[in-house]
Order: sequence, then structure tokens, then C-alpha cells
Amino acid sequence: MAAALAAQQEGARVGLVEQEERLGGDCTYYGCVPSKSLIDTAKAVFEARRLASEGILEIAPGLAYRPVHERQRSIVREIGRDERDERFTSLGIELVRGAAVFLGAHELQVGDASVHADRFVIATGSEPALPPLEGLDAVPYLTNRTVFDLAELPPRLLVLGGGSIGLELAQAFQRLGSRVTVVELLDRLLPHDEPEAGTLVEQALKAEGVELLLGSRVIAAQEAGNEIELTLEHERYGATRSSSRPAAAPQSPVSGWTISASSSSGDTSV
Repeated sequence: MAAALAAQQEGARVGLVEQEERLGGDCTYYGCVPSKSLIDTAKAVFEARRLASEGILEIAPGLAYRPVHERQRSIVREIGRDERDERFTSLGIELVRGAAVFLGAHELQVGDASVHADRFVIATGSEPALPPLEGLDAVPYLTNRTVFDLAELPPRLLVLGGGSIGLELAQAFQRLGSRVTVVELLDRLLPHDEPEAGTLVEQALKAEGVELLLGSRVIAAQEAGNEIELTLEHERYGATRSSSRPAAAPQSPVSGWTISASSSSGDTSV
């Protein structure tokens, strides 16, 4: 959308191809906007509880998660209103709905229509990338397209992958009251960033109560009674079903994913 608006302002004749029913894509509906709303609320709750622990506030605030969810949805709707079709068509940008296939360097096929242009900007966003995990297709899981639909706070959350998106969700849900565990295949967090950054984040998350299982490989997922059980190379962890449909959630294109979880082995928290 940004490229289309910029090209239109420079005087180009612009077409915008979109296969989704609404404009906005990942950032508005599945990424930046809902995640930052959740993080902002979680930070406010965390700071208020910290002030209460220091005696500055007399009472630590309780939390009603449904209003948190409704606030997030309201912010998404507000941002989405600025990305309606009319905003673009009123500027002379032609909207073409459907999946596109390149027929050549200057031609697209979109449904029954052919679209010709001197230049194309490919900005397709992303889709959830499910890891090749045995049994994952047989259990319910969340992705970045569904985790923000949770209207109830999961009591326990397992985040598979120690990348930035998984970690920001882990911290937010921990601050809101979930018990969160992060499982990372490598021996440090933020494996694509400087080691010092991963160390600092590891210290901060541990201080806030997030459990970290580094150097751990998940090899299978399965349902076990009323639980979803994840098998690590030497241990098993289970996720209790609830009305909020707890599940594993790959985030694409990065590695973080979440699953509402409870321990299937005594006091070990997951």
C-alpha cells in the first residue's frame, strides 16, 4: 500500500493487486498493530504491579483479559478504517482482486484479467510457516493469524522458538498472567542477533518469571486425553485444552510460536 501511494504521488498510473478481502495485510491485522496493542497493555499492567510492590500504589491491579482483547480489536478497526478501498480508488489507484501469476516480465494474470505494467512491486506479506513437527497437523494450534483472536487468557503458554516475535508474545502473556515457557533449539535466544542481545533478553525474561528451555528440540505433538502433549528429545510436556483452544502457533517468517500449555510431569511448568 505504501508503494502504491508513493508511486501515485509521483504521478504514476498505479494498480494494486490483493487476494484478501480487505487491505491492510499482516501489519494491520496479524502483526504490528494487534501485537503492539497487547504489548502496550501488558507493559502498563506490569508497571502498575511493580509500583504496587514498591508501595507507591496501595493495591496491585487485577486483570480482566476480555477488555484487553476488545481494546486490541478496537485499535485494529481504527487503523483498518484508514486502509479502506475508497482511500485508494479515490486517488485513482485501480484495485484488482485475486491471486496473481506472472506471465512475463510485464504481465500478470489475476483471475480472468490480464494486468500489464512497466514495473511491479512484490509486497505479498507472509503466511504462517508450520514446522515439520510430527503430529502437529492432528492437534489444534495457533498462528500469528489466530493468536490475537484469543478472547480468554490462556493459563499457560508455550512458545516454540526464541526469535523476536515469539519472545515479545512470551513476555506480553507472562505479564498479563499466563505462565509462559520458551523452547529454543539453539543454546541462546535471538539466534540471528548479537549474542549480547540474547543474553540481556534472557536475563529480563527470567527476572519476570518466564521459563526458558534452551538447546531443546521438540520432536512430536499429540493429543493425550484432554491434553496436547509435546515431546522433547528427553522430556514430555502437555497442553490442557480449554475454551480458548490452546495450541501451537508458528509465526512466519520467524521462528516463534505459541501453545497454551500445562505440565504433564509433576511440578515442571510449561
